Amino acid sequence: MKKPISNLLLAAILLLAFSLEAFAQSDFAKSTANVSKIKARQDFNGEGRTSKKGTGWSTNVQLLDELPKRVALVTFYLEDPGTTKQKKSSTQIVAKLWSTDAATAQAHVNGFYNESIGALKAGFEDMGMTLLTPDEFLTSDDKKTFYNSFMAEHGPLKKNKLSVKSMTAAGTLNIQRTRVAADGYKVIWVNNENLYSTPATIFLNTGNNDAKFFESMGYKLAEGLGVDAVAAVTIVTRKPKENYYHYGVNAASLYIFTKNPIQLAEEGDTGLKGMFYIRGQFLAGSRVTYGKPELFQYQHKKKGYGPEYTGMGNVMTAMTTKINDYIQKRMSKK
Repeated sequence: MKKPISNLLLAAILLLAFSLEAFAQSDFAKSTANVSKIKARQDFNGEGRTSKKGTGWSTNVQLLDELPKRVALVTFYLEDPGTTKQKKSSTQIVAKLWSTDAATAQAHVNGFYNESIGALKAGFEDMGMTLLTPDEFLTSDDKKTFYNSFMAEHGPLKKNKLSVKSMTAAGTLNIQRTRVAADGYKVIWVNNENLYSTPATIFLNTGNNDAKFFESMGYKLAEGLGVDAVAAVTIVTRKPKENYYHYGVNAASLYIFTKNPIQLAEEGDTGLKGMFYIRGQFLAGSRVTYGKPELFQYQHKKKGYGPEYTGMGNVMTAMTTKINDYIQKRMSKK
């Protein structure tokens, strides 16, 4: 016969449970605790998804003999596009513009990477792919040299903005844009995040697409590294208050680029190149955003916490699941 739990033991168990719940409970951790409640969106263009000739920005996965097996994670970086505020009184207007300093951003991106890389690898495994980190794909001096010197190409309308500008009633403010990669990675710039708001998607709309970038990633970089595809992860954080150590996650994105399943010979090109045909394409992409930054670090004498990176693994799982659902649905119609 089982002995009943004493009131003292029950109280101790409840206290322990409460303590564990109270510990590591940043806003970001709470909002990401349940993977099924994380809203991941598709974030890659529809142009090309159903093309039978290999045209368009995105791959028609039905044309693939098999999904890419070896995928190199070529960049994992954090960007803080800045925060601006202005205060008006009867005598003056004071405007300020700030962002996370580089050293703090470096600590943050390393923390998010270490917390999430296991989940990210598992998500790719669920898709039937192997995600490779730099120590796994930079296996020769030639590959290291190629990777370190690689510069992604972009179209004439896409400019890498290294600074942030804010036009205020007090004048124009400028600061350097904070953008740092996790240790072992380099920043391969994907997109300029917006100072004033974080869009739900970047590449879903045709206007933001960049054929040269997709081709240089999906074809040239993949070829040079000897892999089937490459992946890029970007995280957007913000510092809501200038003089407090408050930091929050605004967005996270996962993009996969691969070789066009139809590789036309130079002499066999029938006029499909240029804006219609590229050798490297989007395989898929996903993005998670928050209307306002979900704090993972909060400065307070009694209620402060962080930096706490718990939850980023679940965000990666939500994005790989979104991508996998899309791929499986398309492949089922093959």
